[in-house]
Amino acid sequence: MRSWIIVLSSAVLALAATAAMIWLELSALPHAAMLPRLVSLSPTLAMLALAVYAICAILLMSGDLVADGLRVRYYLGRYPADHGRGRAGWTAAFAGSGFRRLVPPATAMQPSSGSVDGTVVLPGRFRPHEARREVARLYYIGAARVHFFSALVILAAGVVLGAVQARSPLPFVPGPIPTVPAALAVAALILLAVLARIAVDVAAEPVIETISQQPVESVEAGLLRRTSELLAAAPTAYPLAA
Repeated sequence: MRSWIIVLSSAVLALAATAAMIWLELSALPHAAMLPRLVSLSPTLAMLALAVYAICAILLMSGDLVADGLRVRYYLGRYPADHGRGRAGWTAAFAGSGFRRLVPPATAMQPSSGSVDGTVVLPGRFRPHEARREVARLYYIGAARVHFFSALVILAAGVVLGAVQARSPLPFVPGPIPTVPAALAVAALILLAVLARIAVDVAAEPVIETISQQPVESVEAGLLRRTSELLAAAPTAYPLAA
């Protein structure tokens, strides 16, 4: 799922939640009191919109990564790397997936001596710890691209402003800031981000284990092996009789 789709979907849900709260707060008021009430309620509405947006953004982004991991795991289980359809299965598994960076881009998928066509052979040593770091990088970059961290920082700034407002009025703030609910929202979002990261790691771990079990062969060694196999399979040439 593209980042702009996640941003747009989260913004729509945040606006829907804000509109629902406005309707609940203003539906019973007379028309003359609606605008003053809306102005005084604006800090609360802003905190609500940011919290709902951040929740939707982190859930959609991490859910997309988890779905990618499950889809790759399904293809790798359905098309084992040492079977004839392994090559096609691995290609389909990593095509268009965020986990395609876990394997080298020039992965050699060619038959080795005595094996069935389609065996997946990695062109270099696979390092699981580097793959796990790549999964973490995908998660944090994805969260940044959907502006989860931006919403979290603004919510935290709202908590600070609310604490300051409790001591002395802030002339540029039109209404009371819900400090305690905003602080609880920040804590809940941090906990949700940690749980989402764990879910992504759990989804990626079987994929990393499957890749780490594949044989490794450099490109030069593969070319030499294929050349020797072709020479061995070629018919023996006999000299012409004098």
